[in-house]
Amino acid sequence: MRTFLTTTPAPCVNDHSEDNVMQSRTQSIVSRTEPVRRIGLPAALLLGCGTASFAGLINPGGDAFIWSGAVNDNWHVGGNWTGGAVPGADDSVIIDSGPSNVYLQANSANLDTLYVAGARALSNNGFALEATMSTGETEITGLDSRIFVVPIPGNGIGFETNTLFVDNDARLFMSSGRTRINDQLTLMDDARIVGRGEIEVNSASPAAFNGLNGLSINATGGDVLSIEVNGGGSIAYPPTLNIVDPGSTLAVDAPQFLPAMDMNLGEDCEADFAQAWTIAGTLEADPGIGNEARISGAEMTVEGDVDVASGALRMQGPVSLTTGSSLSVFSTAFGVIEEDHDADAGSVTNVGFGGTLRIDGAQAPATPWSGAIELAAGELEVNDPQPGVWRMDGPFEMGSLFGIRSRVSGTALMRLLGDVSLPGVGGIIDNHTQLWTGATMDVVQASTSLIVNGRLTAWAGSHIFGAGSIDVAENGEFVLYEPVNVDVDVNNAGEMEVEGDGALVGYVYIDGDYTQTATGQLVVEMAGFAPLQRDVYETSGSATLSGELFVNLIGGYEPMIGDSFVVLTANGGLSGTFDSLTGDPGFTVSYPGNTVVLNYVGLDPCPGDLNGDGVVGAADIAELLSYWGGPSIADINGDGDTNALDLAILLGFWGPCA
Repeated sequence: MRTFLTTTPAPCVNDHSEDNVMQSRTQSIVSRTEPVRRIGLPAALLLGCGTASFAGLINPGGDAFIWSGAVNDNWHVGGNWTGGAVPGADDSVIIDSGPSNVYLQANSANLDTLYVAGARALSNNGFALEATMSTGETEITGLDSRIFVVPIPGNGIGFETNTLFVDNDARLFMSSGRTRINDQLTLMDDARIVGRGEIEVNSASPAAFNGLNGLSINATGGDVLSIEVNGGGSIAYPPTLNIVDPGSTLAVDAPQFLPAMDMNLGEDCEADFAQAWTIAGTLEADPGIGNEARISGAEMTVEGDVDVASGALRMQGPVSLTTGSSLSVFSTAFGVIEEDHDADAGSVTNVGFGGTLRIDGAQAPATPWSGAIELAAGELEVNDPQPGVWRMDGPFEMGSLFGIRSRVSGTALMRLLGDVSLPGVGGIIDNHTQLWTGATMDVVQASTSLIVNGRLTAWAGSHIFGAGSIDVAENGEFVLYEPVNVDVDVNNAGEMEVEGDGALVGYVYIDGDYTQTATGQLVVEMAGFAPLQRDVYETSGSATLSGELFVNLIGGYEPMIGDSFVVLTANGGLSGTFDSLTGDPGFTVSYPGNTVVLNYVGLDPCPGDLNGDGVVGAADIAELLSYWGGPSIADINGDGDTNALDLAILLGFWGPCA
């Protein structure tokens, strides 16, 4: 039979009195349905302060064993324990002196309590370490005090206890092993969990894993640190989750009792949450240039800040930004949202100089992006979310930095319903962007412009204003739906056209100047003779013309010879002429006063008869070839160039003219 022991422990190093420890624990806001259980030994004795007896203070049928390490570091050598015997089932074990490491060399007896302190380390060393008898409590306390859990054969449980307290800078160190806690895991006073492996907590407690007063969970070793809470319990996250060791993953399968605060993600690291979770502090992804970090699994609700400092953050689960939250993609960094997403009004998304936010996922059902997006020489890329339209209701700023413009790109149609502003030198549109009814666009100052490389559609009831300009690039399109207010200069090197609200033709008034370059095209559609049956353009300022005027007859309309149509009026003066008149044939163009007038002269019954001899033949081919390569009388289709298209028309009328 084992006897009770009397010992004189080592001098006290830290003030870990029972009152102090209990006071620290009761500071937690997590409510417990039962009192916090303590090891059945006085705190002064357990921490090596003074002389005390264990007699009468341990559970019936069990003894207390204190590690001395007098022989070696082997748990199973009796000479290493005060009293000369190895702990057995239902005993209490105290390790707070002796060698810095204690190793199991066989499975431990099932202990009642286990206490590790004094900067000591206990390793299961590939065997089963159990403290589940009676109270089944384990406590690791004090700076550098730790329990190492390493794998055991057959992927079994390397460390099991009913209740685990880790406090005062101590650590539970996982080294690919498995730990099971049958009641509650508590981190307190800068305690932490470090490493890789599996931790399983089985409890119905509202905070079966209470990390509120701890320091951190650190996933390391380029592997997975897995935490699972079963039995209806939940997790109160510690203040910090560190997943920065390259290639490491933190996998959590637990309902949250309290949200996560701060998280750090490094190179090729991943946070994988199987159940919905919230980041209330700052999530910083800093994997480095050319590398990425990942957030995966269930929905992430952002109540705090998500910062992509370098490299890429790939968000592979649903994302929800709440009021007051922010998503920031810094210089040269890359953020990717791959799943359903939404952003409440009051949230702010910032994309800095050279940064990119790519949206590949669909918006949450019937939920537009209501938060603000601010681009500071950054890029927003939106790609084909179902049903193909990405809608933004919040304010949208396309700013510049160091003369570099912000950019909008992607394969999706982006529909803007809020207020758009372009400070600085402005921005670039590479995709199809719609300024929807009621939305406004402020092209702020004279040096500001919006360059349209893709397609900009200003819907009926929208308003574009400011001191700057809309610059339609060579491959760009600017489409206006009547009635729309355009109170800026328009420079067109691409294509511009107006549509009616519910009709195919319309009228647009540009309160500014209109300039069309040699590559530009102005489209005029006609459905009838009356002014409201054709496209009409008017400017308050000047119009400078070049390039192409394209005419399109729609709805089966056929003009009468002699009909004339005013299609453009420049109240500030007209200069230049169109280089070519294309589209449906039979028209000429004239420029009386400050207007552009289309005149219908009818179709030429024999357009290939260039020499007027009533026959389309070899002489006409010779004349056409003599003008090859430029505008001429042989430019049959009026596109400004005598080429193979004109030759094809000529050959189509070969022979005597009808």
